[in-house]
Amino acid sequence: MACYLHAMESSYMVRKSRQTLIWLGATQQRLVTRINRALKGAELPYAQFVVLTHLASLPGRAWTVTDLASALETGQPGVSKILRRLTTKGLVMIDSDPEDRRLKRHRLTAAGETAHGEAFRRIAPEAENIFAGWEEDDIDALHTLLYKLKSSLGDAGR
Repeated sequence: MACYLHAMESSYMVRKSRQTLIWLGATQQRLVTRINRALKGAELPYAQFVVLTHLASLPGRAWTVTDLASALETGQPGVSKILRRLTTKGLVMIDSDPEDRRLKRHRLTAAGETAHGEAFRRIAPEAENIFAGWEEDDIDALHTLLYKLKSSLGDAGR
């Protein structure tokens, strides 16, 4: 009997886990669509916003393309392309590493910080719409669970 209950629990967990992953994927896609819509007038596509957000999260740090690609779990060519566009816009600056001139380090400019802040101001009403009608306890619970999920994916501290 215990073995049957364990199999039932396991099957239930597999089903729930699978459904949760599907919902997370659908939620992520819908969220990206809404953020892109909110950012439309800012001339800042979602991918550029993600890179700016990451650079802004650790303002004292200058990032190599390799480090940034690793942190964002994406390829270096895509990150290089985004950084070039952000540099052209004057939102990111590139410095040579003092110890190894071959290495280039990227960081936000003052204009990049301003653009990042403006992007968040554009997104704020969308966040308010998404969570309208939610109880504070529900938002707190979601926040806690998403942090737990993020941490279990090996992304703690970012």
